[in-house]
Amino acid sequence: MIKFISNKLVKIATVIALTGLSSYTEAQTFTWDQAGPIYSAGRMRCMIVDKSDPSGNTLYAGSTTSGVFKSTNGGTNWSALNSTVADRVVSYMAQGSDNTIYVATGEGFLRPNEKVKAQKGTGLYKVNGNGLLQIADETKTGTVITKVACSPTNPNLVVIAGPKGILKSTDGGINFTTAGNFSTTTHAMGQDLKFDSNGILYCTFGSEYTHSAASATLIYPDTKIYKSTDNNLNSFIDITPTAMGAVQTLDFGRIELA
Repeated sequence: MIKFISNKLVKIATVIALTGLSSYTEAQTFTWDQAGPIYSAGRMRCMIVDKSDPSGNTLYAGSTTSGVFKSTNGGTNWSALNSTVADRVVSYMAQGSDNTIYVATGEGFLRPNEKVKAQKGTGLYKVNGNGLLQIADETKTGTVITKVACSPTNPNLVVIAGPKGILKSTDGGINFTTAGNFSTTTHAMGQDLKFDSNGILYCTFGSEYTHSAASATLIYPDTKIYKSTDNNLNSFIDITPTAMGAVQTLDFGRIELA
C-alpha cells in the first residue's frame, strides 16, 4: 500500500489543536505528496534473468501477493506487469529454451499450522508482452505449484510439481498428464525439479515433513530423489542416498535440488 503525507496536514492539525475547532477540512483540498514505499511487492519467491536479453539487464521477479515485476536496467527500477488478483500468487518461474517465461501460482511450502493461510493459485501462466496469459487453469495444475521446469531439448516439454504429483506437458503447458508413476497420495507431493543438459529430469517426491515433525496419527511418506530414464519422462528410478556419513537418519522431509 502506498502512503501519502499532506503538506498541509501538520499545519492544520496544529491549528485544530490550538483553537479547539470542531469542524473538519475536506481531504480533497489538501496537496498530497507520495511518502512511500515506492514498491509494495511483498515477499519475493523467485527471479528470472531473461536469456533473450544479451545484456543481462532484463529481470523478472515473482511475488506471492503482487504478481510479477520487471526491470530492464539490471534491477535499478521495477514495474509491475499487468495482472489481476487471480494471477498474483506467484510461487515459481522458469524460462524455456524458446525463451518463454512460465509463471506458476499457489503457495505450497508453509509450516503445518500456517497452511490455512496459504494463498491458492489459479494455474500456470506465461509472460505475454506487458502482462500474463493463462495457459492452464487450476483444474489441470492444482491450486498449488511448487516448481516448474522446462526441458532444454524440447521447448514444448514443461513439468510442474505440487500436491497433484509430478505432471508433464508436451504442448507448452496447455495440458498435463502424470509423469512416470508419481501418483498423488495423502501427505505426499512433488517438491523440486531440475533438468540436466540432456533433458533428463531429477525430481523429489514425498512428504515435506519428517516423521519426527509429524503427528503420530498421520503417516508421512519419506521424500525420495528420482531420475528419469529418458528425456520423454516415461519412467523414473529411485536414486535416494542410502547412507550419508554423519547423517544418523534417512528420514527425509522436504528436499531441494541444486
